[in-house]
Amino acid sequence: MTGKTLVLFVTILLSALFSIHKLKAESLPSIDSTYFFIQEHLDQSMPDLALEKLFKLLEYKNVSEVSKDTLSLLIAEAYRQKREYQKGIDLLLGLVAKRTLEPFYIAKAYNRIAALYNEWADFPNNKDSVILYSDRCIKMAKENNFKYLLASSYNEIAYVYSMRNLLSEAEAKFKLAYSIYKDSHLDLYAANVAINLSGVYLKQKHYKASLAVVDNVLPLMESQNQHNMLMRLYLRKANIYEYANIFDSAYFYLSKARILQKRYFYDRMDQKINEMSAKYELETKKKEIEIVENRRLQEEREKWFYVILTIVLAIVLLSFAWLFVVKRKNLKQKHQISLYENALLSKQLDSNDKELTSSIAHRVAQKDLLKNIKKHLKENQQKEALDLINANIDTSIKWDNFFVNFRKNHPLFNSKLKATHPNLNENDLQICALLKMQLKSQEIAQILNVQLSSINKRRQRLRKKLNLDQNSDLFQYLNSL
Repeated sequence: MTGKTLVLFVTILLSALFSIHKLKAESLPSIDSTYFFIQEHLDQSMPDLALEKLFKLLEYKNVSEVSKDTLSLLIAEAYRQKREYQKGIDLLLGLVAKRTLEPFYIAKAYNRIAALYNEWADFPNNKDSVILYSDRCIKMAKENNFKYLLASSYNEIAYVYSMRNLLSEAEAKFKLAYSIYKDSHLDLYAANVAINLSGVYLKQKHYKASLAVVDNVLPLMESQNQHNMLMRLYLRKANIYEYANIFDSAYFYLSKARILQKRYFYDRMDQKINEMSAKYELETKKKEIEIVENRRLQEEREKWFYVILTIVLAIVLLSFAWLFVVKRKNLKQKHQISLYENALLSKQLDSNDKELTSSIAHRVAQKDLLKNIKKHLKENQQKEALDLINANIDTSIKWDNFFVNFRKNHPLFNSKLKATHPNLNENDLQICALLKMQLKSQEIAQILNVQLSSINKRRQRLRKKLNLDQNSDLFQYLNSL
């Protein structure tokens, strides 16, 4: 048993112990009947409170797939109210991609995608997307008699027509949506469509028709104490009277709207305070229960911990005693092998470095030979030039052999350079190899058959690629790799 195996054994043993106690301490939560409260939060434009409850429900392990689909639709609606349109669209597109999804949820998802695009003013071509997904919803709603979704999709398309000043088309769609909502006794949704329809009449300067559609739903909202919708209806009436130049009526309904707006604000504040107080009290009680339970669990864990620790320590002591005996037997043998390998490696490196140095020297000598041949040729001394060539014909070397041997002696040099400075090319790597062999610029120029000024320029460019300043030692940096 090695030291690593022993540590792994101890870790697994302790993890298993704590996992057992954790499973005992945790109980599987059940789903609270919170759908009503979530919908109420959304109706009152409180998406943060709704999202908090929705995400908690999704964490429960006994949530069915149908319940998850419903929760996803509600989460998308909360994202719409928070104006996080992309999150809502991505969530719903993932939902409709499920093959097992029921037709109602598919149609509902199409409708909500259209609504998100309708409100996302900054998204390019969003109005075309509204019509696309609304048409999909309308088709499914007609096939399955989903009246609410049919009316909602008519409302979304009508809003697009209204924005494009296709007022007659918008009027027709709004009327269809309004009629379906009224027949289904969905008064709050009918009132919302009535506001949109009155806006179309207002654009057409049909002030009486605009006022009539608002007055038709106003008594229902007053009897139901729908303050938020009443505020919107009063604002619409004030807007109509303003366009009709009936300013005293416009001021009257604007004042009523502002009073409701103020009351709505204070109601929201009181509700928020009450919810925060209740949440604080609940969290306080939970913390107290958790402290007591954690204390009990901690005492039990400590007891088992000491029992297992005693066993583990005994195993560790026996294992180390056995390892000590084995290592002591092999220590001398390993030390001798290591000394032999180091000596052999050192000898091999010395031999290879001498071979490289000899190769470079041979290259320099060959350069001088070529100069002498060139000189004889210029002086028309062909015989002398031929003699020099014949005398040295077997001593030519291939320049590539140098780099092959260099890579054998320094196998990690090029890889380290490329990893640290990926912008280096093959010419840069050649210069670096020659510099690592501590050759001077004049010698490198002779080897590469270029001017000395060209080598100096290459060295300057190399410094920049290596991010070295003028005060840094190039030889020292390359030798450190």
